[in-house]
Amino acid sequence: MQIEPTPQEIKHHLLDCFQQALQAVHGGESIKAWYQKAANPFTGPFALIAIGKAAPAMTQGAIDVFGQQIERGQVIGKAGQMDEIKPSGIELETLASSHPVPDERSLAAGQRLLGFIASLPADMPVLFLVSGGSSALVEVLVEGMSLDELREINAEMLAGGMSI
Repeated sequence: MQIEPTPQEIKHHLLDCFQQALQAVHGGESIKAWYQKAANPFTGPFALIAIGKAAPAMTQGAIDVFGQQIERGQVIGKAGQMDEIKPSGIELETLASSHPVPDERSLAAGQRLLGFIASLPADMPVLFLVSGGSSALVEVLVEGMSLDELREINAEMLAGGMSI
């Protein structure tokens, strides 16, 4: 005789599967999994740049893996998400920006990113981590385009069902 699972057991099993799936794609865990598969690509100090909605989690994963090998970094993520980063003495600039629609913070983040990159020594290796949302969080306008025009195009694409 086969015993059917109760609705509560089914719910518990589904929630467990969901939690495991979330953990598998977590930014920090993704960085750790990548590192375990690859040899350490850095022989000395390097800079870190992380952009996107998963930037804080990816950054913390990189800090957990590389520690003080990260000389300095810049993290640009969605407002309200930067608290999960524990820099452990690493010089780390965090910028909260706008998503899904770019705003003035997105433009400021774009300029800060360009400045950060320009400030790096030419021979310094960089670990560049990018996740979804980067296109709204960091913007540099092309000549002749205004932020209002960019926002209008963005809104039209979102309203038309285009994926972020």
